Amino acid sequence: MEKYVVNSDNKNRDISNNTSVVVDVEFSILCEILSRLPVKSLMRFKCVSKTRLSLIQEDPYFIDLHCKRSRTLRPALLYVTPLNIKDQNNPFRVGDEFFLTAELSFERRGKRKAQIHSTRKINLFTCNDIEGPVNGLICIVHRHRLPADVRIYNISTREVTPRITSALLTEEVEKNSTCWRPSYHITYKLGFHPAIKEHKLLCMCRIHLCDTDYEYELYQVLTVGDNRWRRIDWVSPCRLDFLHLSVYANGSIYFCSSFFLDCDPKFLVVFDVGSEKFRTISIPIFILDHQPLNPCFWLRRAYLLAVDGNVAILRRMSNRILKLWMYEATNCDDAEANWTENIINLPFSWDRNRSLSFSNVEGTNQIIMELSGNRKRRVNSVSLYSYDWKKKTFCEVKVSGVPASVPNFCTVYSFRRKSLSCPEDGIIGGVLGWRIRTPNRTLSELFPRICTHQAIWWLLEHASCFM
Repeated sequence: MEKYVVNSDNKNRDISNNTSVVVDVEFSILCEILSRLPVKSLMRFKCVSKTRLSLIQEDPYFIDLHCKRSRTLRPALLYVTPLNIKDQNNPFRVGDEFFLTAELSFERRGKRKAQIHSTRKINLFTCNDIEGPVNGLICIVHRHRLPADVRIYNISTREVTPRITSALLTEEVEKNSTCWRPSYHITYKLGFHPAIKEHKLLCMCRIHLCDTDYEYELYQVLTVGDNRWRRIDWVSPCRLDFLHLSVYANGSIYFCSSFFLDCDPKFLVVFDVGSEKFRTISIPIFILDHQPLNPCFWLRRAYLLAVDGNVAILRRMSNRILKLWMYEATNCDDAEANWTENIINLPFSWDRNRSLSFSNVEGTNQIIMELSGNRKRRVNSVSLYSYDWKKKTFCEVKVSGVPASVPNFCTVYSFRRKSLSCPEDGIIGGVLGWRIRTPNRTLSELFPRICTHQAIWWLLEHASCFM
């Protein structure tokens, strides 16, 4: 068989140590063909032979080649909705789900539309929350028992880890079992270390003992694949908002003071995924001075976003004006940090009768907004908008072709996806998805004006997975 020498300069096999090797022409042709397949089709070749399985799952050159070629695919939309069923054998099972995919296209005058073209029924495992995704992985959180356990799910390959439970949290639950009504606020955040291409999961737990009115926090981290929790000894200088004010951006997970309201002090707390250490960033006075005048709690709070690889603080100033402060640091010590202010003029009115949720399309200039219908008039309509913060332009997203059996009022999901097992960067466009979520009873009691169907937006990297 003919042999030849290949290296990284001729688009053939790229070896990490920069040494040339002799490979078969047959192998090179095979890589060229398979690297052009969508993920769904590629997964079928894993059962052909052990050689194909090893190539698809373990070969770094092939995985990198597939990631690079997937960036040229057209963007798509993902629509997810559950089918409610009752299973007497499994009371925690809420139902099956439909995945609907659509291609995203652009028209003149900045209009954007999506046409549903395929559906797929899937039997998902039961979950209460979905965290992430970060570089193609999402965290499935099960809260039907204490302590909450999690699974890590690869959207592209549909592979999922076994349930992961924290031994430390289990010990804390047992230790506090004799206390009167202890409360546990457990949250998980996914992160990614781009230098060594590792995903890590951060677990934060706030425990409140009603007997003594004592409250403390626990922090743990694990490396995805190792699945062994490591405790982090750290005391936060402020009460962190585990609920909404947190976001992953460029190798770090950012948190903020609780709800960013009138409590002191006010910090951004940063967890570096690589070093597994925390640090704090003081929020400038000129940002804190911009206090909205609206007395409604939910209209006065702030939001954290990841915009163009940087963390940003977003606040509502009035019904039609938002302010976005982007943070840029030149070093890890944040000594020469720069905050850039941007003003966003909304094409609609955001008052206390409507719910507006924000999220970012990581690695792009886009900010996604979901405007829920007028609660005063009991209108359950949802409008989607895409905002380019550099061009300062809005674009409404129109979705068509949705089956009549799909509920109209659902939660939107948009996510970034990775190809195979490689968490390489690569963006091809935005993806939308909808999924109905059960209203959170605790939040509804505390904050009755909260829209219980909040939109969570992520970014898709490989839209061909479901095609």
